[in-house]
Amino acid sequence: MRNIETVERDDLGDAVWQLAQQDSVKTLGVTEELAQEWFDVARDY
Repeated sequence: MRNIETVERDDLGDAVWQLAQQDSVKTLGVTEELAQEWFDVARDY
């Protein structure tokens, strides 16, 4: 995603954090650290 504002970038990071807190995600073995790692690799803005 190109040309997104800083606030939108912050919102994306918050959404990843919130998703990582869900029990259903934890059940899959996805930790907060792993979710953040995936986000760091995938973001390109």
